[in-house]
Amino acid sequence: MWEAELSSDPIGMESALMRRLSAVPDHRSTCGLRHPLVVVLTLAACATLVVGCDSITAIWQWAAWTPQAVLERLGAYRDPFTSVFVVPSEKTFRRVLADLDADALDAAISGYVADVVRCEAPVPQIPDTPGPPEREQRRALQRQVTHPAPSGLLDANEQRERPGRVGTPASQPAPSSAEVTSRPSI
Repeated sequence: MWEAELSSDPIGMESALMRRLSAVPDHRSTCGLRHPLVVVLTLAACATLVVGCDSITAIWQWAAWTPQAVLERLGAYRDPFTSVFVVPSEKTFRRVLADLDADALDAAISGYVADVVRCEAPVPQIPDTPGPPEREQRRALQRQVTHPAPSGLLDANEQRERPGRVGTPASQPAPSSAEVTSRPSI
């Protein structure tokens, strides 16, 4: 999403999304701080808004597939020993997003959307290439294999007649509301 806003010179033009997210205050201690808040928020925003990840684990799994060149442009933490840009851990995503000022994040995201609507920021271009199967999709496929539907159950998409009352054949129509209310009480 934010990549669509970058010109051919990523240093020359800053992403409108990252500019808005950088306004969110960081209340974390600077001691031992590895991942800048704007990197964590940008990865979470892209995973949530573009891909549709709806859990912290899914956000982390999506972020783990981010290429090194993209992490470099984001300003991600670079491991000094391996020279590899490191994605924040699931625990870091969970802790940072839990301690975040929700009103400031809401104002930043709303401001970004307003910038896009007012044509002050380019409309994000979402790539057509599908990413890796997300955790929920893998679970659904695994569930179909490990817990198949019992034989004899009707397919949910199969057309069938709607039965009337309990104990009546499906060919008989269901009683109208007037018939039900006109019966004498016993």
